[in-house]
Amino acid sequence: MKETCQCVKVGSALTILCFLMLLGLAGSRSLADEIPDDPATAPSGAVSRLLDGDVGSLSYVPGRGLRFGTSGLVLGGYTSVDFTRDEGGPGHLNLEDLSLFVMLQGFERFTFFSELEFEDLLSIDSDGNAGSSGERFEIERLYADFAYSDQLKVRVGKFLTPVGRWNVIHAQPLVWTTSRPLVTELPFDENTTGVSLSGELLSGRIGYDVFGQFTNQLEPTPQFVEADRSGGARLTIQPRPGLSLGSTYLAFRSRDEWFHLGGLDAVWRDGPIEWMSELSFDEGAGTSGSQWGLYSQLAVQFFSQVYGIGRYEHFAPRGAGRSLNQVVVGAAYRPAPYATFKVEYQIVDHHSDLTEAGFRSSLAILF
Repeated sequence: MKETCQCVKVGSALTILCFLMLLGLAGSRSLADEIPDDPATAPSGAVSRLLDGDVGSLSYVPGRGLRFGTSGLVLGGYTSVDFTRDEGGPGHLNLEDLSLFVMLQGFERFTFFSELEFEDLLSIDSDGNAGSSGERFEIERLYADFAYSDQLKVRVGKFLTPVGRWNVIHAQPLVWTTSRPLVTELPFDENTTGVSLSGELLSGRIGYDVFGQFTNQLEPTPQFVEADRSGGARLTIQPRPGLSLGSTYLAFRSRDEWFHLGGLDAVWRDGPIEWMSELSFDEGAGTSGSQWGLYSQLAVQFFSQVYGIGRYEHFAPRGAGRSLNQVVVGAAYRPAPYATFKVEYQIVDHHSDLTEAGFRSSLAILF
């Protein structure tokens, strides 16, 4: 009976998803125009001049922070509030993230970026109980970039591990769903403390990134993988406008065992449609065995600032754990490039400690 109910739920979700996608084909604006890049690199919004001083105007750009004239110093950040309710459980309202960006920009070759993050600040359930599930502070990113040319940039410090697409843009205001695909966070560390060499070739049609961690992690984040040494490479190509393909190889040592991960990813944008997908497979050199997973996500603009979102995921964990299938159906409202309100429903084919079926929503703002 439970399997029958799950099939009905999945079928209903896919019907809703198909309806949203067909409705979205009537849109005429480019979805790519609505998606901001990493706030460390891409401007958005209008400038508000606040004060004139010796170093120029103190100005604020929504989604890009407070700029201190010609000094190159910029302060920004983001915050997110979410509401979750697993099937059969209470609802939880959470102040999930509060991140502060400190940036030094405007120099010919040098850029500094840091992200200081408070996580799990406050949680209130539907019974009125309040508390904190973690209240953890961490240095999410802290690095310096030295750009010798478009073909070579050196990054030193703690940065987001360049595996796939999602991990390097995972801040809540920049992604389409409140939930995160399992394959983008369980198989590898989200951060690397080390050195990265990257660049673009053939007028940006080919990109590369070679990176490694040769010291202990700065402010390690407790999670499933805790790598103390790692090395990897990533290659992206753009065979045509709107289409980008990528591949990644990562070797890392965790708990005295080496693991090898390979991944493929793609993103395609055409008018009101964006499709993004990632696949990865990793295996331990010892007795840990292998695991693999993938997701495929479609976002379609079907009103001026409203988007329909659908995602399918499959994840096969190590050992005797049962493979998990999950469907996410939702919508996002983006009144400005720096603010996103999201609602979604997760459907899973069985109970798992990795994720649960239920409702998710969030409001995320870059400031």
